[in-house]
Amino acid sequence: MNVDRINHLKRILYAVQDFMDAHPEHYVESEHISNVFDLTYWVHDNVTHNIYNNRTAFLSIDDSGFVVTEPATEFDQLIQCGTTCCALGWACLDPHFQEEGLYIRTDDDVPTFEDKIGCKAAATFFDISFDQATRVFIPESYEPFFEELNLKRPEDIQPKHVIDRINELLLQG
Repeated sequence: MNVDRINHLKRILYAVQDFMDAHPEHYVESEHISNVFDLTYWVHDNVTHNIYNNRTAFLSIDDSGFVVTEPATEFDQLIQCGTTCCALGWACLDPHFQEEGLYIRTDDDVPTFEDKIGCKAAATFFDISFDQATRVFIPESYEPFFEELNLKRPEDIQPKHVIDRINELLLQG
């Protein structure tokens, strides 16, 4: 298990959750849709377009963690311009993780690491089992716990729920 990478992912997800909490206007309650985080998609179709057209206003990292900044820095997470990703999608947009080889394939918007895609890429990148990656990154693994988590549908899963799964993973060692 690559604890450094997993902890960095948690920092990314805390930043996304903090942004969502501070900006509830990015959640369409009537449709149960967030335009920031959606565990049911690696990335929404608009993400690759936004990345390569340099849209503005984003998350940026400093020595104290993640902060929201304007204008856009190198860490173009595109949070305010409609970028919507799952936990692994947000990881793929992180420059640090990109330097280490994790990225979104632009032809089909799939998380990729080395020659692997999706949960296999996540398992390899974070040095966890495929089953562990599925438990963290796949929304169906949360469904048996919807009542306990006060969720009605997969689109209701938030970064804080994924962080809880990651903390369980870290405790298991």
